[in-house]
Parts: sequence; structure tokens; C-alpha cells
Amino acid sequence: MGRFSGWKRVWIGFAVLAATVIPLCGQTFTSGGNQVGRLLTSSANNVPYTCTNTSPPVIASVSSASAYGAYPYFASGSWLEIKGSNLADPADPRLTAATNPGQWTSRDFNGVNAPTMLDGIGATVNGKPATVYYLSPGQLNVQAPDDSVTGNVAIAVTNCNATSLPFQFPKQALAPGLLAPPNYSAGGRQYLVATFASDGAYVLNSSVGASFGLSSRPAKAGDVIVAYGIGFGGVSPAIASGTIVEQSNALTNPVTFAFGSTNAQLAYAGLAGGFVGLDEFYITVPSGLAGGDYQINVAQNGIRIPQTVYLTVQNAALPGVQSVTLPVAAVAGGVPVTGTVLLSAAAPAGGTVVALSSNSQVASVPATVTVPAGSSSATFTVSTSVVGSNQTVTITGAYSGTSAQANLAVTPPATALFSQLDALLTFEPVGSPSGPFGLIITPDAGNATFTASDGPITFTHGTVSNQGQTFTFDEVQPGFLVEFIYGSSEVVGVSSAKLVLTLKSTSPLPSTLLGTITGTLSVTGTLYPPGTAGSLSGTITGSYTGLP
Repeated sequence: MGRFSGWKRVWIGFAVLAATVIPLCGQTFTSGGNQVGRLLTSSANNVPYTCTNTSPPVIASVSSASAYGAYPYFASGSWLEIKGSNLADPADPRLTAATNPGQWTSRDFNGVNAPTMLDGIGATVNGKPATVYYLSPGQLNVQAPDDSVTGNVAIAVTNCNATSLPFQFPKQALAPGLLAPPNYSAGGRQYLVATFASDGAYVLNSSVGASFGLSSRPAKAGDVIVAYGIGFGGVSPAIASGTIVEQSNALTNPVTFAFGSTNAQLAYAGLAGGFVGLDEFYITVPSGLAGGDYQINVAQNGIRIPQTVYLTVQNAALPGVQSVTLPVAAVAGGVPVTGTVLLSAAAPAGGTVVALSSNSQVASVPATVTVPAGSSSATFTVSTSVVGSNQTVTITGAYSGTSAQANLAVTPPATALFSQLDALLTFEPVGSPSGPFGLIITPDAGNATFTASDGPITFTHGTVSNQGQTFTFDEVQPGFLVEFIYGSSEVVGVSSAKLVLTLKSTSPLPSTLLGTITGTLSVTGTLYPPGTAGSLSGTITGSYTGLP
């Protein structure tokens, strides 16, 4: 596979190298890093540390590595977590090191051999020394030595002054476990840690990976991905526990991987080159899978391992969700918004059903929206509720392991909005009048004639005169009747007139609430003979726009 030439001495036993922090084996390791062991830069031995601890060690519990199944049994080569008290000297400066506190360093190695003692602390399994990777007063992480014995075996810890009472723990020929830390889960599903062989990105739904702080994407048919494990037993050619792996090898006991019931091809199954005690598997994602999460069924010698883990697959033949968009970034509560889902390609026959969700009850969406066959987009309604303060809501569309999101700010609705607006009335006669004329606006409760989305808008009465002049009315009143009064025989040449109504804000309003309200009244009539007063009448109607 070419993985064993020129490898640096990088160590991993409890976790895969990662650009994040994942709690493993009861400790938090960062990468690189996020591993059992640090990058080795030399093989020189450490200067011995003189222990000052005077209390004998006590073992309270033992389990296999918690990130790999935390089994109540183990096998040769398994990594173990030994927990108890007085397991290490609390004054040991290794515990407060600036990087990777408590862990071995390159100077603890003798060539390819990992240490079996760290600062006077060691452990034995069935009387044989274990490899010690991590120490603290309450926990040791060790690799079990090679031993053909099975059944209950004694595990003991020696600190600088004494040896603990033996702790009996079951040993099996095999104890296969996959890297799947408890915190590597979402939506009630435990995901398997797997990376793409091509670029090291994680195999996860992109949104789930983002929630973990990881670069991720679903796997597609033909992708080669890498999973990690411990406890899968011996390899050929044989490689001793506690040593750096420097050659290609293969597990002696065969392993199979399946996505659900669909078997996957394994390009490699053996110990990872350049590491101590880490099994790795190069898996080719099978074809013919629909998009979604698949339970990864792993068996060794035909026996299923006890973990239930998942990986996310995207069917390359199906479109994915490319974007979710909204026409506005903010909306007043109570006002609906139309959203759009865009696919990366046209929907196939039967259409594509995209799941919709909102992270807040302030804005609700239908459970799904269907993109018709041959189309790449569909719209849906976002219903909003009245809120007392600004709320940011995330709308998500998901399909076949892909997803996209859009944010919407839901704001409190404006109150007493109409009282913050003025009406401007402009009288514009048509023609060339040669004398004075006037406009009288009188209240009329039966004529509430200008209507808006949330009720009528009418204005107080007033009297205006002089052509082309603008007049302001400040109060909301019942409906009104408009009369044009021509009170002089000198008025000639006026055959029609026009009244224009607009509204403007009289106090600061949020920019999202500003708009234009317009209505137009046109009246036409015949003038009476000179010297006779005449009138034209009509009502103002129109639409309310620009405001929620």
C-alpha cells in the first residue's frame, strides 16, 4: 500500500489523528495530539525520575479503551484503562508538562520499543510487563502484552514504592473494537470515526461534522475510507506488542465490513504503519447504496463485533441540497415568508422530498417540501409568531446526507404604526383656472374609504385652498368625503381635478418597516354657470404597501 516507507514516528493508540479535541480513554487529547503517544524525535532514554510517592497503588477498575467500546474484557495488544488511586506520583513533573501532559515522549523509547515503565510506574498483565503510554494518580493507559493465556488474569500496578493487589480481568483471544468515542454521536446515533484516504476529511453529514468542529462530507460509492480499531489480534508477519510497526502486514483473523447488508471491499486490514497498537482498515464504499446513514456491520471470524456504529453515504446519482434561501433577512413576527430550496441538479422521476426543520418555534415550516421531477427548486412557507424581542431562527433543508441552512431574524411588530405617519393631501386642478377655488374635506363615519392590510386608514377633516398646495393631517379619524367647491364665477377653464394622497413617517422607524402608502382620487364634473357654486365629490380608495 506504500504506507510504510518514510513514515515519521507518530503514535496513536486510543484515537485517530485529528484537528479537534475528542475526549478518549477518560482523558482529553489534542492533535497531534489526539492520540496515544506523541511525535517521536529521538530514541534516547529519559533521565530517570525519582519517585516521592509513599502510598501503595490501588486498582479500582479496568476496561478496554473507552473510545473503542470500553469492553469488560481484552485481548493481547488491546489498550486498557486502569483506574484507581496512587497509581502515579502526583509530584511527577510529567503530569504538568506544557504539551501532552502525562504521556510518553520520544525519549522514553528504546529504538522501536515503547516504554514499559514511566518514571517508576509500570503495570503487569498475567505477570508480563505492559506498555505504558499515559499515567496520572487516578489512571494508567497501557497496552496489554502478547500472551496466549485466556480467562481471568491478574493485572497489577507498581509505583515507586509498592505493588498493588492483583485485579482479575477477563482475557479473550480477540476483543475487536472500533474507534467511536461516546461524544462522536448526534441524533441518537453513534458514528464510527472514519476519514477519507484522499484528504483526511471525516466521513459524516456535513452539518453533523460542523457541529463537531470537523471538516466532513458523506462518502460516495468508490471512495476509499479509513477506520481504526484495537484488539483484532495478531498479524502476519508477526509484530510484537509495544513496538513501532515498520512493515506491511495483515490480520491473521479475517475481518469483514458491510454497509447495512451490502458488503464492502477491504484494501487493507492490519496494524497501522508508524504506530503502536493501532489496527486500520482501508474500506471501499460499495455501489448501489441510497443516500443516508448506514449501520456498519463488522465481523471477525464471522462473529459480529458488539458495537453499533454508523457512517453517512451520499448517492452520487441523486441531487443534494445546494442552498436554502429566504427573500428577506428579517421579518416582523406574524408575517409569513416564502423560502426556496435549491438542489444541485434536477430532481429525478417521482420528485425529491426535502426534509425541512426549524430550530425554534418562533418560525415553523412544513415537515417536507417536494421538488418536482425535472425541476431543481421548490418553495415553502415559513410561518412566524409574534415575539417580544429579536429572535434568530435557522431553517434547514436536508436530503440524502446533504443539507443547507438559512437564517431569519424575527423582530417584534411595530406598535401604533399609523399614529407615526402623516397624510399629505395635494390638490392638483387640471386646466387653467383664472380665479380662486377650494377643497373641503369633511368627516363622514359611513365612508371609511382608504383600507390597509390591518384595517381602514382615514384622517381628520380640514379645509385647504390654493392650487398645488400640500396639506398635512395628523390624526386617525373615521372615513371622510371629499368635495371640491368652486365658489366664484371667475373660475373658468376647470373641467376636472385630481387629489393625491401619500403617507410619510413622522418618527424614526426600523428600516424594515418603512415603505410607501399611496392612493389616488380622480374626480370629474361640469362647472355650473358663472356665479353659481358647484361641487365635485368622490371617495379615496387604494392599497397599503411597503409595511408589514
